[in-house]
Amino acid sequence: HGEGVLDTAEGTRNTFLEVDEMTITGGEQHPFISQFISVDVASSVVIKGGRFENFETSKNCWIYCVSNSSDFHVSENLSDDYDACVEIHKPHDFMLAIGRKLMKKAYCMGWWKCQYLGRHVQYEDRTHPAVIKGKEFVHQNEVRAIYFPLNLSPKPFVTQIPELKNYVKLI
Repeated sequence: HGEGVLDTAEGTRNTFLEVDEMTITGGEQHPFISQFISVDVASSVVIKGGRFENFETSKNCWIYCVSNSSDFHVSENLSDDYDACVEIHKPHDFMLAIGRKLMKKAYCMGWWKCQYLGRHVQYEDRTHPAVIKGKEFVHQNEVRAIYFPLNLSPKPFVTQIPELKNYVKLI
């Protein structure tokens, strides 16, 4: 893939939480900090001034990507091999057709607008790594259908869904 398509950090995020002051008791562990600190049930810990970071990676999945932009300039940084553009005029039917084709292979997490947050994301923002993109891609206004395979080792595949032509038009 060329510039504008290839994102080597795809599916990753570096989650961080900055703490000014926090008391953690053994009975009430913090869901993020508990990855770093274990507090006995009868104990407590006071944290003053700290930063916790954890690198996260999405499980392998299949992603179908489209742009929600009507700006033809979105495609300028894509590969020279791309020579056509279609408008999906019935997105709901389009999505259902793909879902029906993949239902024996994968679970659909849904269609999501990408969040152009960069890769360092605060803990409070629980955006899934599969929909995070770098800020340099914001012009793409991307929407993704995310499919998690029913088996744990997805392999690339090519499929045909002839009915999709009913929901698009060449522009």
